[in-house]
Amino acid sequence: MKDLRFFFLIAASFLVSSLIYLESVKRGKLSVVEPIGAIEIPVSAFLAITFLGERVSLGHSVLIILLVAGLVMVSLRSHHFQKQTWIEKGAIIALVSAVLTGWNDFILGLGSKASNPLFIVWFFNLIVAIACLFYLGFKGDLGNFKRHVKQNFQSLMTVGVLDNAAWAFFALAMSILPIIIATSLSEGYIALSAILGITFNKERLRFHQKFGMGTAIIAGIVLAAVI
Repeated sequence: MKDLRFFFLIAASFLVSSLIYLESVKRGKLSVVEPIGAIEIPVSAFLAITFLGERVSLGHSVLIILLVAGLVMVSLRSHHFQKQTWIEKGAIIALVSAVLTGWNDFILGLGSKASNPLFIVWFFNLIVAIACLFYLGFKGDLGNFKRHVKQNFQSLMTVGVLDNAAWAFFALAMSILPIIIATSLSEGYIALSAILGITFNKERLRFHQKFGMGTAIIAGIVLAAVI
């Protein structure tokens, strides 16, 4: 019974943080929200150190700091140096979302170490899906939802499979590794998104972004190699 309550806590936490994240993107710019997301690493690290007594070596700590700094540099744009950018509603909501995501990482890692990580991922996705269907039914939008699924079935299936696979591998990683290290390595998706943007969208990165991406990739590879 205690495990079931804990699983519902994880599901509720993920549902709330997801809604807040979507609201931050809706109200603010994605390029502003993205770098704030890196805050989840120190939040999850603080919780893991405080409540689980996790410790990492000095070398690991330096690599994690370099990784986070590199990821932040990849995300930074020129408008991030303007005061107005950081006091807009989207940025403030994104900060709340990042803190909640750090909490999510911690409780997912805690649950993955104590139970089956794949079951946890399946369970919280099931609860979130049921909650969303109830909401759509209450709003009378199930018809629109069905049409949207039919029109974008392939894209939705691709995103769904990849997203669930990512969470499953993340939970498996945290069942083996310290939460601090697993969370830090998982943030490498920011550098990957930059690489994909260059490859497929022909985006151009500034020097500090290229330097940050190189720093993050090297720090991530070294961190993974010395665990």
